[in-house]
Amino acid sequence: MISEDMRSGGADKGPRLIAAEIYRQSTYGGLHPLRIPRVSTVVDLSRALGWLPPAQYITSPRARAETLTAWHTPGYIAALQAAERDGQVSDTVRERHGLGTVSNPVFGEMFRRPATAAGASILAGEMLVRPGVVYSPASGTHHGMPDRANGFCYLNDPVFAILSLRARGLGPDRLCRYRRASPRRGGARVCGRYRCAYALCARGAALAVYRGAGGPGRGRGVEPAGAEGIR
Repeated sequence: MISEDMRSGGADKGPRLIAAEIYRQSTYGGLHPLRIPRVSTVVDLSRALGWLPPAQYITSPRARAETLTAWHTPGYIAALQAAERDGQVSDTVRERHGLGTVSNPVFGEMFRRPATAAGASILAGEMLVRPGVVYSPASGTHHGMPDRANGFCYLNDPVFAILSLRARGLGPDRLCRYRRASPRRGGARVCGRYRCAYALCARGAALAVYRGAGGPGRGRGVEPAGAEGIR
């Protein structure tokens, strides 16, 4: 259960980091570019360097299916859950929803893992009602479309961060910013191609910061992870 103290965030409590063990225990597959452990490595290294005291770490909640339909279609969310449960998809589902492809393969946590990242983004929005710093190393999967997986992304968790902020009355004076470790190929096209998601920012602003060899410019419904949910 996420306490009200944790939800309140605030600069006086220091930076917070939201993560979960599901990232340590799951993989997209042995040949996938995202097979390399990333979130768990960040957490472990931060702890080893003394940068992440226990009080600053928050176990991520997981967004419920009904919450995810605020952006994604119910049919897509149902297909994503079914693919995780069955371990396979039909040709029809693959064609319609982009599941079971080279970029977005079927794997054992293909719903729970991205739903946990979305839950972290929702929680971050709740916490940032008060000024502060919240890191969510698993978030930023901005290629997900309303009715299909795309570009390694099964859900679009930055949309849920924006919605979470907007639900709390945070308008154009607040900036929703997410940072990626490296640019996507054709990054200059990404902002235009996925403009539909960030149309939700009509009363806010979104800024993507890319860092890598290509340089810059290339381009409350949650449940505790592993539990059935908060009502």
